[in-house]
Amino acid sequence: MEIKTPLVIVFEDETSDKINFRLHPSERCNTYQVYGLLACDLVRHIAQLFQVNEKQVWEWVDKERAKPTTSIDVIQRPKSN
Repeated sequence: MEIKTPLVIVFEDETSDKINFRLHPSERCNTYQVYGLLACDLVRHIAQLFQVNEKQVWEWVDKERAKPTTSIDVIQRPKSN
């Protein structure tokens, strides 16, 4: 399978020890609601990968939401339609 239109790219920056996110909305996936659904799907995939209950992953997500451990640097905003 060739990946032609990535929607989310997450990578480690070895020079700064940061985890970087790049979001690339497409014509089909271009709202915060769609990206929210993608975040939910990601949680389910993480649970499956690590063979844990989805609820366990959500507990960690909720802890991070309540008290973020990292800041967000906006590199690029999607173009307005």
